[in-house]
Amino acid sequence: MFGLGVVLGYLRTADDSDDVGGRPQRSEARSSRLIPGSPESSADSSSRRTDALSPDLHRRLGELVESGTSTALSADQFFTRDGNHHQSGFEKLCEWATLDGKEKVALSKILRECADERRRWEKKNVKVKLVAPGKWTLEFPGDQGRPMRELRRRLQETFDLETAEAIEAGGDLENFFGFERWAPEFTHGTVSVISSRKNDGAMDPQGQTLCIDGSYENNGFSGQAKVDAYMNDVMIDRLTCLLGSHQEVLDQASEASRGPSGK
Repeated sequence: MFGLGVVLGYLRTADDSDDVGGRPQRSEARSSRLIPGSPESSADSSSRRTDALSPDLHRRLGELVESGTSTALSADQFFTRDGNHHQSGFEKLCEWATLDGKEKVALSKILRECADERRRWEKKNVKVKLVAPGKWTLEFPGDQGRPMRELRRRLQETFDLETAEAIEAGGDLENFFGFERWAPEFTHGTVSVISSRKNDGAMDPQGQTLCIDGSYENNGFSGQAKVDAYMNDVMIDRLTCLLGSHQEVLDQASEASRGPSGK
């Protein structure tokens, strides 16, 4: 549903614009959609931007909505400690944007590198405070839109204008750096995180299920995973990677699960 809402937002943007000029004809040679010399091109990408979607892209986005297919992407999907996170929607987006194998590799590289840079930025800049056993507040400062500008620049320097716009619109890359599904439009603010451990649904300091609850304003996330594999859950790991080491996270979750009688 998030993916459909995103596309509808793009459609509204296109409908509200007075300038929906035509698009240059695609070349039959697929390889020409990659800008020569990309991604090291020094060309001024800002001169290649437009303020509105073309009528053709507008139509295709409408068809995407009707199909019920979600192609929205999030940096969460590319954050990784072990390299094995599933990139939900990536293959569908590539198919919808008619990317060939070489273009898919180029796009995957851009998204992963931008996500890795964002992860490093968060580790350096997010202020983490332990406020109670197993409970933290995460203060995310504003990034002044720099990550999005860099992502857009790389797309425009790597792909032709039509393809870059299709990737950005179909993949909802405007919200790429937000929290997947539960707070996609997040840019900065205070996120609260609560952890616990359970066994068969009951609180257990040694339970083999790690539970994580995150909240931001009126948005909330609740997830759980096995203690030895929670880092494979992209939304859980997006939060827990900022809280400390694997053992520190589990120790705090255990402490929070003891309850008053266990202290």
